Amino acid sequence: MGKGGAGKNGTYLYFSPSLTANADGVQQSNDSQIEMPAQQMITFGIPIGAQIKVSMDKSATNIQPGYVMFVVDETIKGQIRDLARGTKLFATMRTGLGSERLFLTAVKGLVLGELTEFDMAGEVYSSDGKPGLPAIVLNDGKTLARATTTVAGNLAKGLIGAVGSGDFMTAAGQAGAEAVTDEKTQDRETKTGQPLYIVQASPQKALLRVEKTF
Repeated sequence: MGKGGAGKNGTYLYFSPSLTANADGVQQSNDSQIEMPAQQMITFGIPIGAQIKVSMDKSATNIQPGYVMFVVDETIKGQIRDLARGTKLFATMRTGLGSERLFLTAVKGLVLGELTEFDMAGEVYSSDGKPGLPAIVLNDGKTLARATTTVAGNLAKGLIGAVGSGDFMTAAGQAGAEAVTDEKTQDRETKTGQPLYIVQASPQKALLRVEKTF
């Protein structure tokens, strides 16, 4: 008769005699155990592919610390329990160089009325069904280049006006000071490790598409 063992999750497994016997058919002890992987904790029973209507009530950028919070707009029926309207979900954020969208991935939430945290996985889509949320570019990483161009323009204007006003050095000095300020700002951003490309999405309605049953 085969032997059995218990995995970490308490599930007993049957070992066939052929797995515990040597070449002569003599039974051997087998100290190693075959363990079944622990099952994923499912809180609500909401399946992969489900869509959840949510709202982002505050503006968000790709460089802010922590999570972006969404609030569930409509109750979603689950096989175990419902995901109630008003439940808070939390997402990480990112963007791509040159993109005018903020991409968000929901990773956890809080059961409404409780301090119970649950894990989840879901991608955020705008109300028109496109991945991510529309955003405006706050910093395209070309601040220094624009500052240099501005300085050149100011110097040219100063040179033209210098003949009549003698104010060329003042205008050039002011333009140079502004360029140094912009350069220091960009240098600080680089040293702090923050990306130079920054986008911001305004508060808006969205759809969260579930990527893993939770």
